[in-house]
Amino acid sequence: MTPRTMIGALLGVLVIVVAVASPRIWDQVQARTGWALPERTGPPLRIIAHHGDLDDYPENTLESFLAAAALGPDGIEVDVHASASGTWYVIHDPNLDRTTDGHGSIATLSDEVIDAAVIDGGAGRQLDPHSPLHIPRLDTVLAGLRGFDGTIYLDLQHAESGDAASLLDLTDGMRVAIICRSSADAEAVKARDPRVETLLSVAHPASAAVDGLIGDASLHASPRMMAGWKLPLTVYVDESQFDQDEFGLLRLAWASGVEAFITNHLEAALAARDTFEQSAP
Repeated sequence: MTPRTMIGALLGVLVIVVAVASPRIWDQVQARTGWALPERTGPPLRIIAHHGDLDDYPENTLESFLAAAALGPDGIEVDVHASASGTWYVIHDPNLDRTTDGHGSIATLSDEVIDAAVIDGGAGRQLDPHSPLHIPRLDTVLAGLRGFDGTIYLDLQHAESGDAASLLDLTDGMRVAIICRSSADAEAVKARDPRVETLLSVAHPASAAVDGLIGDASLHASPRMMAGWKLPLTVYVDESQFDQDEFGLLRLAWASGVEAFITNHLEAALAARDTFEQSAP
């Protein structure tokens, strides 16, 4: 291969790479700068607290949820897992290892072991270790949120066991949505109560029982991607971007017509939404 031929081949590969990557690059440019974003039409963007108020409390604690409710979001996202005996607990991971001093898969552990675990890590503000917090049971969290006017999003995506429909036994009279593991979860929930909103990851095939999709804000919250969705989209911030400023992604979601944004920084997100709405023509 001559040098000229080699250069031509390299340029051809570069053109292909740019052509494939350019839509994704443009999404990032819009997220960071706000250039050429459309004006939002339709209902306001819903702001949902991710694991509660993480600026003041550890993730998925009763204290974080109560603090979040006091700030007035449209919803609060609550991660749930079932123990070996079927008791629903509020924790993100399917095991105790990352966020507590305990170990083991929640689906195989007794309630006594889970109740004894002390929260000593995870996301959010960590509190005085001499005032330990424990993994709350879902019924305790729901009791504390009985006066909350927004929607409680029960997130099943990481749960290794537990019947999705059985969550409704604990939520009578409350406004809830279920973030499902599969279409089968959504179908089971709808069979129990067709009024309950069901969401499913964009990575899974959805059935008629699925009301909306959920995806990564940095991958899916753009005008280009939104044009292809047939169901309303809720987005979250991936764990790899957890500590980064969400403003650009929030602005992109707002302009693109995303239905709801699950935020790690609730108070800042509520203020940002107000700014977007006040600046709209």
